[in-house]
Amino acid sequence: MDGAETSSNFKDARGALSAGRFWTSGNGRKGKFPMTRSVLTADVITAMALWIAWPDTSLAHGYLVRSFPAAKSHLTHSPHRIDLLFSLMMDPIYSVVQLQDEHGTVLAEKAQTERSRQFSMDAPTLQPGKYHLVYRMLAPDGDLLQGRVDFAVD
Repeated sequence: MDGAETSSNFKDARGALSAGRFWTSGNGRKGKFPMTRSVLTADVITAMALWIAWPDTSLAHGYLVRSFPAAKSHLTHSPHRIDLLFSLMMDPIYSVVQLQDEHGTVLAEKAQTERSRQFSMDAPTLQPGKYHLVYRMLAPDGDLLQGRVDFAVD
């Protein structure tokens, strides 16, 4: 009767009569929950996988995924375009990108015009030197995302 279910009456530790379906393990002990360790492990793994895979943007914070020019890059010629890609849709309210030289002088500036993950702007012709892309974006959850991408034109 290894691991078999039984329907019986028996007295619990207090001497009270109990009835119902119980299972017995291989060592003869009785319990109310016929759950093996492998079933429990599979349930826990499934729950963890669902928790990880479930898209919950309320817990997410936006970040810069990639940019052109890339951070700390050295370009051989002036870029014609500046592109930023964010992890979340950015709100056009209060979202702006500035191109600055190494002294902080604003050479170009553009506000986000639509709700999007992507931002693009035309770049002026840049002389050799160090430059910064300074961005300030408003994420859908209300968080303000600010950062700077440094690059150089050689």
